[in-house]
Amino acid sequence: MATVFYISFGIIAYTYIGYPLLIFLFAQVVKPFHKRAVKKIDDSQDLPTVTIIIAAYNELNYLEAKIKNTLSLEYPKEKKCIWVVADGSTDGSEKLVAHYPEVQLLHQPDRHGKAAAINRVLPAVLPGIVIFTDANILLNRDALHPLVIHFKDPLVGAVAGEKKVSDGKEKGAVAVEGLYWKYESIIRKSDASIHSVTGAVGELFALRTELVKPMPEGIICDDLYMSLQVIDQGYRIAYEEKAYGVEAYSFSISKEWKRKIRIAAGSIQILKMIHWWILFVKRPIPILQFMNRKLLRWIVVPYLVVFMPFILALIDTDGMEIPLLKSLFLCLVFYVWALLGGILIKLKFIPRFFYLPFYFVWANLAMIVGTWQYLSGKSFRLWEKIR
Repeated sequence: MATVFYISFGIIAYTYIGYPLLIFLFAQVVKPFHKRAVKKIDDSQDLPTVTIIIAAYNELNYLEAKIKNTLSLEYPKEKKCIWVVADGSTDGSEKLVAHYPEVQLLHQPDRHGKAAAINRVLPAVLPGIVIFTDANILLNRDALHPLVIHFKDPLVGAVAGEKKVSDGKEKGAVAVEGLYWKYESIIRKSDASIHSVTGAVGELFALRTELVKPMPEGIICDDLYMSLQVIDQGYRIAYEEKAYGVEAYSFSISKEWKRKIRIAAGSIQILKMIHWWILFVKRPIPILQFMNRKLLRWIVVPYLVVFMPFILALIDTDGMEIPLLKSLFLCLVFYVWALLGGILIKLKFIPRFFYLPFYFVWANLAMIVGTWQYLSGKSFRLWEKIR
């Protein structure tokens, strides 16, 4: 059982520490070459037309600020087209959009999910670049120029922007969520330096218009699906930290739990529908990145993290060497720490130093629950507003 512990701990450590460290170091080696290649791109050419698509199901509380933010983005007005897709909204979002003649609206009473809503607006997208962004995300004023300059490279099919988290009421939750996205940003930046980001997020995602294809009905993680479609077509996804979206994050354990379960279900859905061996033969480098970056997190590590306490309980400590005893003790402390964090959250008291271990175990548990809910046939088709 000690061997099982070592292997399990090693896989977890590699997934969250080893791989990020390896690609970060490798990225430092290749970065000078990458920079020289970018400098050869002529950025004096005319800017492309951009179509900005804002998915906004019942987002009235955020939508006006989002529209004003989007209109204020520094980019030629004649080359910026804005669409709000508000299918199924019942909170008056479509009436608000009518007050802004510069913004186009797509709305129907029926609701068929986010992927279906995006599919409906695609025929209206102008040639050039299409940018997807969420209604509760505010972009930095000069976000568009750093994004589109990457498309001067003919091998770049998409660009992922950076996500940042602003302060909410629950400082512990916000601190950990912000730390997580900083961690993710480092990995994405390193992945892009080596070859390609393997999965952009919907907060800010730019693509060549001709690469965006209609999605199958019922897709849960539309951003991940579109990312893999770009890679499948032979392009890479760049990363731009100077283009970022800021989310006002307010933690609710029940709503966040539902969100993570939905993301987990969407991840497993993608795993089931993509022909991975064919894609691996066609695009080996980004798929290897994907396997190290995503696959272990989705189908191996969650079970190791959640069931590690049972492994610890079954280990016979008689005659055990001191280093292993110390390792077991530290693991035990971590899980007790996580348990206390969960109890304190229930009591509405969330100190930062308790939240991190709880968040780690809790997020992996959500991955397991989401996986089995999806495999058991639960529908996640409808685009749920979770905040």
